[in-house]
Amino acid sequence: MSDYFVARTGVDGDHKVCMVNISPTGKLTLDQTFLDENEGTPCVDFNRTNWPHGADGNAKPHSECSR
Repeated sequence: MSDYFVARTGVDGDHKVCMVNISPTGKLTLDQTFLDENEGTPCVDFNRTNWPHGADGNAKPHSECSR
């Protein structure tokens, strides 16, 4: 999940992607084991200077999908 929509609206979120656990009753909880390898915090922050393929700066993930 993320908290923004990629469009030319001028509205922006925090550029993080998080995973959630869904209980059998449908309750959502943040997956605390899905960690940003640089920050050590839940969710992956796409605002960073360097990526494995080079220094390309901040990014916005454009879609999420579910299985």
